[in-house]
Amino acid sequence: MDAGGQKNSLIGKLRVRGAGFDPLAMRLNFERLFALDGFLSDYLPPGALVCIKKISDPKPRLLRLTPADWRFSETWRRAVARQVENFYRRAFRPARDVVPAQAESVVFTDRAELLACLASDFCGGKLAENWWWRGLFPNLGGAQTVIKIWLDAAEFAPAAFQILAKTGDAVRFVHKLQPAETKDLLRRIVEIFSLQKLASALFEPPATKMKVDAETLIGNRAKENLFFGLEARVLVMSETVFGKLMSEIETADLNFEQRTLLETVLLLAGAPRIAR
Repeated sequence: MDAGGQKNSLIGKLRVRGAGFDPLAMRLNFERLFALDGFLSDYLPPGALVCIKKISDPKPRLLRLTPADWRFSETWRRAVARQVENFYRRAFRPARDVVPAQAESVVFTDRAELLACLASDFCGGKLAENWWWRGLFPNLGGAQTVIKIWLDAAEFAPAAFQILAKTGDAVRFVHKLQPAETKDLLRRIVEIFSLQKLASALFEPPATKMKVDAETLIGNRAKENLFFGLEARVLVMSETVFGKLMSEIETADLNFEQRTLLETVLLLAGAPRIAR
């Protein structure tokens, strides 16, 4: 995987065949070597996340690892990098492709696209059948819940919801969240993007809330719905996708926190300066 320009690889399972080695020492040395060596091709664009189902040894019997000389040969390292590049070139993109069951690799252009695809599969009940989620998140369904993954990458939430708006899954995803999960995600987004007036209105005790200009944040319908200034609305509604989602939000059976979450990320995606 390559995230934010920093190339990092995650290996779910490594099988090594050899003789005369202590298994624990071999494992520790391989972990050290893979952590130090770069196996991602420079061909991969910054921010892309590539998931490969399986890579076989490109140069069988080339490695001659001894306790006194634990290192990868440059020939072997380049061969692995070429394999990664080839898998990337053939990779399916779940955000826009129908991925066949026999697919060997998939790619997400960035974290936002990964979050959006995760949310879509969560809504469609497809998390278990798509092998790349098990590879990326081995404990998915346990300690790694969908909302936990979103909370850990909440800075990408507005862009992810922008993608979900185009696929029609934005409202569906919010509907699937538990009330506490919705509040946690909303709070995290408000904190990350420093929406101080919104934080004050939503999370501070009534006695300490700041007075907020009704035209910029909360209108006289505050107890029923949170909405933003007319200028921001016009900017957001000018985009066809955003306008469609705005209409969907207004007609959907959403509670206060769900509506607030969707309108907040919608505004951050479409008019971040005004949102702040």
